[in-house]
Amino acid sequence: MLRVRFPVAVKSDDARFEIPFGSIRRSTLDDTVHRHAQIEVAALQWVDLSQADYGVALFNDCKYGFRIKGHTIDMSLIRSVPHPGAPLIGKDDKADGSAASVYGDLGRHVFRYALPPPAGPGDTAALTAGARAFNTPLAIVQGATASDALGRPAKAVPVTAFQIDSPAVELAALKPADDGQGWILRLVNLADSPTSASLSSDCTGQWSERNLTEHSLQEAGLLTVNGQRVEIMLKSHEIKPLSFN
Repeated sequence: MLRVRFPVAVKSDDARFEIPFGSIRRSTLDDTVHRHAQIEVAALQWVDLSQADYGVALFNDCKYGFRIKGHTIDMSLIRSVPHPGAPLIGKDDKADGSAASVYGDLGRHVFRYALPPPAGPGDTAALTAGARAFNTPLAIVQGATASDALGRPAKAVPVTAFQIDSPAVELAALKPADDGQGWILRLVNLADSPTSASLSSDCTGQWSERNLTEHSLQEAGLLTVNGQRVEIMLKSHEIKPLSFN
């Protein structure tokens, strides 16, 4: 096993780990059987160890195993151990004696991680934005002209057409609607508390709210549309899909 370890000058009884569409706090103490058994826990693109006035985060682009106990941030990089043998998988499986079939994580590995300057203690929105920038560096590509089934130029909505005034709200996805009617914007509240936000657009069209399976919600008052501006309220860590066409 290859691990990287960062002892930092931070004292806190818990650390924060990014999980899908949110984050979770886990204890940094090692004083019970349960906590001692937390040899490794899962996280996505960032982990954060913060005290009241200072914090340290660790970003990564493809690793998921972490251990934060005391004042040390520990991340698993490579773990090359034997796979389960053929008798443990199925009675009809035949053993493969090659090294690649016996041991995991063999070969050349390319990964990146960073210990950035503090974004601010517990600022999950800033941590998530920083981790996204680290994972998706700016790239210049040559695009192709899209067309529909009849060969006509397809209607496209540029990403720059939308702006959100709250740093706690992330535009997690911009995609064609599954029913073919317009576009879906999937917004996520990264904060631990309810957050209001204003979504502005230089495109004209109709807005509506949908659920996670993209079915329209008919309740009135879920969002307020004022010209090209949409006022929304999101609960703590809520995922809110909006439809635009």
